[in-house]
Order: sequence, then C-alpha cells, then structure tokens
Amino acid sequence: MSDTNVIPLRNVYFMLTYAFRCLRQASYADLDATEFPDAKNLFAAILGKGVAQAVKQGLYREYTEKSEASPIVRGKLNFSETIRIRCQNKPDVLCEFDDLSEDNLSNRILKTTMVFLTRDKTIKPDLRDQLKNNLFYFGKIGEVNPTQISWSTIRFQRNNLIYEMLLSICWLFLDKMLQIDEQGKYTVAQFPEDFLFNVYENFVYEYIRQDIKGTPGYEELQVKHGSSLKWRVPEEQIENEYLPTMITDIMLQQGTKTLIIDTKCYREIFQQNQNKKTLRSQHLYQIFAYVKNCGVEGASGLLLYAETANERIDDKDKYKFNMDGNTICARTLDLSADFESIKEQLKIIINDSF
Repeated sequence: MSDTNVIPLRNVYFMLTYAFRCLRQASYADLDATEFPDAKNLFAAILGKGVAQAVKQGLYREYTEKSEASPIVRGKLNFSETIRIRCQNKPDVLCEFDDLSEDNLSNRILKTTMVFLTRDKTIKPDLRDQLKNNLFYFGKIGEVNPTQISWSTIRFQRNNLIYEMLLSICWLFLDKMLQIDEQGKYTVAQFPEDFLFNVYENFVYEYIRQDIKGTPGYEELQVKHGSSLKWRVPEEQIENEYLPTMITDIMLQQGTKTLIIDTKCYREIFQQNQNKKTLRSQHLYQIFAYVKNCGVEGASGLLLYAETANERIDDKDKYKFNMDGNTICARTLDLSADFESIKEQLKIIINDSF
C-alpha cells in the first residue's frame, strides 16, 4: 500500500469528489480548502454537511414490518398471538403491518457513525458540534451494532441516492476503521489498508469517464470498469471451475485501440532482483495476461502506480515494452502534488499510453 502520509488528505477528498459527484455541490464547497489532520476528521466533515442536507430534504423513510397490540384491527391479524392475549382477558388484538418510518437501517447506521465520531476527542470541536446538531433530528431513530450490519442488504433508489455516498463513508469508518479490543472497547485504526487503493482506482476511472471521454480525440471513447475477461482456451474449457477469474480495473476502447489500465498502490513499486530493482513480476504477469485474453489483437497495457516517497518512474521509455505484439508500460502518478497537477499528469499519461 502506498504511504498515506505523503498524500494530503485534501487530495483524498478531491478524489472522492470524482467517485461521489454530489460532493461537488455548493453545500460542500468550503471543504475544498480544508486541511484535515486525519481520515476521521475528513469523514466527520463530510458526514456533518451531508447529513445536514439529508435532514433538510427529509430523512429517508421506508416501510418496516411492525407487530403491535391494538384495540382495533390494523393490517394483518396474528390469530395465535391474539388468542393468547384474549386468554389474559385483554381486549386487544395483535396486528402485523408495514409502517413508513425513519427508524430504518440506513438512518441507524448514520446515527451510530455520528455517535462514535462525537465521542472521539481527536475530532475537531466544530465538526463534533455539527454532528451533534444533526443527531438532534435522530431522536426517534435507534442505533445498530457495527459488527452486525448487513451492508449487502442496503439498496439505493431515486429517493435515497444521497445516502449512497453517506453510507459509503459510514462503511469505511465502521467496517474498516473501527476495532474492538479485548475488553470490548472500541478503538479507531488509521486509514484502512484497502481504502486508498479503492479511492485511487475509482478516481482514475471517473476522471477518464468524466473529464477525458468526449474531448477532442476521444469522442467515441468507451470506458469500462471491472470488465470480466475470458481465458483464451478451447470453448469446452471456458467454464472450467479451476480457471481463476480475470477482472480488469479499467478498460478503454476506441476504434481499433484498446488500453487496459491496472492501478496499483503499494509502499514499494519495485522488487529487488539480483542486486537491482525491477518491476514486480506478478504485476507484469497480470497485465500481460489481461492484454492477451481481452479478445483484441495488439491491445496495450498500463501499470499505473501511485508514486511513493522514495520510488517513481522518471524515464517512461525505459518502462515501455513490446511483448509479443502488445505494448505494456508502467508509469507513476504523484498524488502528493497539487490536485490540478495530478489531473494534468493523468491526462498526459493517458495520451501517451493511448
């Protein structure tokens, strides 16, 4: 994993704005110039503003199944429980019905995350105050045990799209950073190891899709994310269960040209091989397998590394190879630079490679 200490959190925020375009709205504008001491404060700032916006629009409500004793029938009657109640000489009946409520899993996750952040003394006071103000509107909403959240059951639709970004931040905090010690107390770890990798990959994909696609020279560009490739084996072996899956990070196609991009975030870009540094073998094997099995003759491959404090690729020609008719190259992107410079670097790399 690339050393997060050399990447300003402000740049991490800017990369997140590509993954979640709602962060470009005016309500988040003042975060552009903010310096965050750590990831927790970054998340607190985003949630503070995002949840306030959700409150203003009206917290998301969904139908939840409820069971309640009542003197009148509402919804579906539970006969067995009603008989038990009547045996106790009570006039009520037990009814089961759907109730449109704010007390649902999505809002419970938001509340739980904000509660943990307000208890953390390393969160800046103004950010804690903003979260506490938000919590005022969650009084009738319960909390949830972070270890028991079924994240895969959460679905997004038109009336709760704002929650997609907010719950992604909650997932990063609750599922990846929040830890339980032997005494059952919660502690917060540093940046989750796979967080920056995912942000980096999504930023590269979204930048190409949003800022490069459709520009002069790229009018017909197709940008694909997470494409599944099939091995070039006889037809009867394609579904062989012992063949591993091949899923690319990013694939660009225009006309007869195809470029497969594999994004990498590691503390060390190179490996030591017989007293000299070389590119990592497994990375070259991987990108070579992609270009040979993508179904396009002469496809190109790009290993795009996040530049580290000590390792970078200066001479691009030395890291450009013709391998059996396919061009494969390796480049580094300096994520410690000013964000406009990062975008310009990426644009140049795409032009050179495609």
